[in-house]
Amino acid sequence: TELEQARTKASEEDLEEHIVAKLLDLHTFEVPRSLGHAIIAQMIEESQQENTRRGFPAQYGIDEKEFRERNWPIAEARGKWMLLRDKLIEDAKIEATDADYEKLAEEESAKYGLPKDNLLKYYHKYDTIKNRIVSEKLGALLRERVKITEKVIESSCSPTS
Repeated sequence: TELEQARTKASEEDLEEHIVAKLLDLHTFEVPRSLGHAIIAQMIEESQQENTRRGFPAQYGIDEKEFRERNWPIAEARGKWMLLRDKLIEDAKIEATDADYEKLAEEESAKYGLPKDNLLKYYHKYDTIKNRIVSEKLGALLRERVKITEKVIESSCSPTS
């Protein structure tokens, strides 16, 4: 059912977030400051667009200096993940193949009732679809390679009666 699919997808995304966090912890390297600045600029632009979408002035509540200082660690983590992600994709030789586009078009054609050929033409025009396919393949590869162990955590609290 759709609910089960949504739950599975959320679970996979949660696992991927944990894997990414662990990978970032394990790989220490400097993120070029130019990349960090570009990411911060993108974050500011996203905040401005969100303000506009909500009907506020673009700069509403955004002190750029404070925003940059507060969000620099996030920008560095994003930059680090971008670089690490690109290296993982390169090393694993992950790419979006015609078969991947075909499969996605079939799934979404059935889901949205759109002609498959029209979707295929659209997909091949935009890098966002290619990036989505590659990201999904990388996520599947990471989930496949991770060993999950269950831990039993005992509570130190005694049950109340």
